[in-house]
Formats: sequence, C-alpha cells, structure tokens
Amino acid sequence: ALRSINEAERARAVSGAMAVTAAAARHIANESIQMHGGIGMTHEYSVSHYFKRLRVIELMLGQRQHHVRRFADRANV
Repeated sequence: ALRSINEAERARAVSGAMAVTAAAARHIANESIQMHGGIGMTHEYSVSHYFKRLRVIELMLGQRQHHVRRFADRANV
C-alpha cells in the first residue's frame, strides 16, 4: 500500500504512526512505573528495562514532538 504513494506522503504517514506509537508507549511506560512504585525502577524488575529501552528508542528514532512537527509540516505537500 505504501508503494502507491509518493515519498512525501509516505514520510507523513510514517511520522503520524510514530507520533501515535510514541505517545502510547510513553503512557504505558509511565503507568507501569506508577503501578510498581519506586521498586519498578530497580534492576530486579523488567519494567525498568523496558522504560530505559523506550528512552533509547526515542533518542534513536526521534521523539514524539519531532514526528508531530514533521507530520504537520508535510500536510501541505
């Protein structure tokens, strides 16, 4: 399906998906930490591993704000 659209529209679609995914992942990570309390950030619990992994993924692929701006900037294309 993505092959039938041009590159600008594809970039906009990817940024939109990344923005929604990043918001959901951040919400889930924050709620998990809240649910487990302070112990959720210790190495004994996998919650801390996933929370830290989420941060690294955000830094590698771009934070939500970046993708929201990119999505909005490409609206006129």
